[in-house]
Amino acid sequence: LTVGGRMTYVAPTVPLATPELLQSYELNSYHLYGLYMSFALNENLTARINVDNLLDKAYVDAMGVPTYPAPGRTITFSMQGKF
Repeated sequence: LTVGGRMTYVAPTVPLATPELLQSYELNSYHLYGLYMSFALNENLTARINVDNLLDKAYVDAMGVPTYPAPGRTITFSMQGKF
């Protein structure tokens, strides 16, 4: 059994206003949390679960477009088998 978590912090953006670039948008900082678990059922079969954006935080990726928000809470189940 393997259990873990992760935290991602994105610092706030600093708008740029130069003659060569258009006025950039400003984003607030945010934290994202995730959990994962892997369980070896036997030597050939492993089950996994992963939860991204655990708290269902609404945010825009730091390098993304403000009109396209990032996905909310995402849960992924998987199985891996060796033959």
